[in-house]
Amino acid sequence: KFYPREVGDSGVNELLSRGAEWIRDQGEAESEESVAFRDTFVCGCGWVETVLSYDDDPNGEVIFNRLEPWDVLADPASTKPNFTDARYIRRQKTYSKEEFKEIWPGETGVFDDEAELASYTSDPRRAYERDEDEKSNRADQVTVSMYQWYETETIVLIPSPDGADLIAVPYEEYEMMEGAPEGQTVRRKRYRYAMTTGHRLLEQGELEQRKFTIKGITGKRDEEKGTYYGLVRSMKDPQVWAN
Repeated sequence: KFYPREVGDSGVNELLSRGAEWIRDQGEAESEESVAFRDTFVCGCGWVETVLSYDDDPNGEVIFNRLEPWDVLADPASTKPNFTDARYIRRQKTYSKEEFKEIWPGETGVFDDEAELASYTSDPRRAYERDEDEKSNRADQVTVSMYQWYETETIVLIPSPDGADLIAVPYEEYEMMEGAPEGQTVRRKRYRYAMTTGHRLLEQGELEQRKFTIKGITGKRDEEKGTYYGLVRSMKDPQVWAN
């Protein structure tokens, strides 16, 4: 929702709120977020990714995806709810070799058997299901890691030529400008991303949203361990006595 800050903004903010609601309805945001909240109740963390897709609409459409909790890793130094102070987030996703070639033509996918085995056996649901057929099926898949992080850079805010606005200029460029007007030096976050498979870099660039596209939902925090937990942890002891 968008809220007015000044007198006369109600009409504009109501229109913006309706537009945001329409976008969320088109992307089935409530359905995806509901499943992410369920993950939070169960294991303490839920994740939703917001991306701009051109697969079905050439003009682009906003897609909301609920992510598996064990596929995402947040900055362990983060202490605020929903990982709002995290400096980086990593997400792993498995592609078939055909899908991998479509997205990154000319690249060679890396299947790291030891890394996959470690992440595989760490999943308690699958620890007792692993067999040779399953291993051979996973050999045809490629694991891709996406990293999102931010870097802090120094910029200088200077008046625009017409004096109606401020322009952000990197500090290095400002130092080389001749006759540049006096400006205000500030620091801002620069959000970047990189896609890797094994130790191979597939692509990298800047996030247009200037924010992480992956957002976390957290439950209660264990201050000693620095982890989050949901309802299941509180229900374990009573259930043992009931059994």
